[in-house]
Amino acid sequence: MISKSFDEMTGNGQATTNRVVLFEKRGWMSPTLSLTLYFGIVVGEDVRQAWVIVDSRLTEWAFIGNTEVLALVDGKRHRFEGFVQESDTAIDSQEVVCLESFHTPIPEEFLTELAGSQSAKIRLGGTDFDIPAELISDVKELLTAI
Repeated sequence: MISKSFDEMTGNGQATTNRVVLFEKRGWMSPTLSLTLYFGIVVGEDVRQAWVIVDSRLTEWAFIGNTEVLALVDGKRHRFEGFVQESDTAIDSQEVVCLESFHTPIPEEFLTELAGSQSAKIRLGGTDFDIPAELISDVKELLTAI
């Protein structure tokens, strides 16, 4: 499912895929930890930019100092450089949790490759994840929605 929004003041619209949980750990006496991934495209009069967006809730910083994103789509390697859009800390179950929102600009052609792929992996914060089939399906829908 695709979410769409439009900002009348800037003339920019955006569409995003659903957020997919790549990692989640829930504990009774420990903090809830998670890493979610989604893709988006911002479109306006002067801009058309695709993004990889990751939100993390972990016990250590995942992206501060580690802004490289690597992807392997049907055997083809891709390398991107992202940035931490927001960072904060919180207390959960008497432990400090690091909250990060990590954004990576990507060429729209990467999303086209991903939409037609049979297998795809992504390295985020130094850890490799398979990109789930439902997210690849959402990317196909995203590209047709724009």
